[in-house]
Amino acid sequence: MKYKLTDQIYEYNGVKLHRIQAVNSFGEITEGEFGGWVEGEKNLSQKGSCWIADRAVVYGQSSVTGNARVYDRAKVYDRAVISGDARVYGDSWVYGNAVVSGEAKVCGYSRVGGDSWVGEKAWLPGNALLRQDQKAVGIVPQLIGFGKFGISLFENEVNVGCLTFSYDDFENGKAQEFAKIHGYSDMEFQYLRELFRFHKAFFNRQKQLGE
Repeated sequence: MKYKLTDQIYEYNGVKLHRIQAVNSFGEITEGEFGGWVEGEKNLSQKGSCWIADRAVVYGQSSVTGNARVYDRAKVYDRAVISGDARVYGDSWVYGNAVVSGEAKVCGYSRVGGDSWVGEKAWLPGNALLRQDQKAVGIVPQLIGFGKFGISLFENEVNVGCLTFSYDDFENGKAQEFAKIHGYSDMEFQYLRELFRFHKAFFNRQKQLGE
């Protein structure tokens, strides 16, 4: 047994959460150290060096296992799984049936839900959004806070605000029309288009290396 549930109670969204406290030293955690908040022991494995710290909350049927860490103000709930050496931090949320594993990092104000999977060395910064059954591996999504909207780049599409464009949309003018309406200058759009071309080439290169 590496931690216990304390008598410190915190109610979040109608769920009673307990603050955790280490009863043994392990990894970077020292005996007696307080951690974050869980609904019960089902949310944090007693094995490995996984840990929940700071003001992070993990509840529902979700679980943190292996050497994973959840900290800052992050929230993990529903049936989400954080495993391996994954890190979930900042103000990010992981929920639904989502899985974050490997050496993946989810941070900032990112949202990962549905049946999404974030694995290997993926990094979801800023306001990145994965929904339904999207997958992120390697260093797939990069987010650029540019202009009025965050830009999330994925293997086959680009999210601009709440809209989704294909890479081809940046060549045929569809995305440029949207950009002008929402205040992007021609110079800003040209910069973004060059950036998208670079990432498209990067994804193609990643595929070739994986074959």
